[in-house]
Amino acid sequence: MSALVLALSIDALLVGIAYSLREIKLSPAAYLLVGLITGGLMSLAILAGKLGGTFLTETQGNLLGTYLLLGVGLWQLAQGWQQKLANSPEEQLVSFRLKPLGVVVQILRDPALADLNRSGTIDLKEALLLGYVLGQDALGAGFAAALTSLSLWAVPATGISAVGMLYLGCALGGKLERLKLSNWLWAAPGLILIALGLWKL
Repeated sequence: MSALVLALSIDALLVGIAYSLREIKLSPAAYLLVGLITGGLMSLAILAGKLGGTFLTETQGNLLGTYLLLGVGLWQLAQGWQQKLANSPEEQLVSFRLKPLGVVVQILRDPALADLNRSGTIDLKEALLLGYVLGQDALGAGFAAALTSLSLWAVPATGISAVGMLYLGCALGGKLERLKLSNWLWAAPGLILIALGLWKL
């Protein structure tokens, strides 16, 4: 479970780094809302996975969940590599996956766009959007992992980890960016999910 939660929290770290570099702030309430939304999306994914698992034998559920984890991991790697080739280093800071539509793509390519009113602060309305974006990965990966008996502890763990990584990125953005995290961290979520899938084979 810890590896899955880490994989789902890395984008929050990268967004936090980008916010730090752009001097965009989040209020405590905004952090809390992001955590609630990401945890809520994980709970939906787990419930859907548990429900889907009732129509499968334990062996079938584990096998399907394993292949889904591998598929999500490979998809993230492919999209991350495509974005790395296509984007400048600044854009690549937070865009290590291609999202399917509209504003999600824009926010991950330039997280400052979540600051819709350009105030330099993420308010509660903007935190709703940011939490939704950061929680998107939990839907697919959480569903797949639930088929392989993922614990419900993943729900609070996902929310807490997303908030913690976002705060870490905001607090230490300049120092973390000097470590050139964006040169390799884009691949980490996909690799972790692939490793989890292989481990469950």
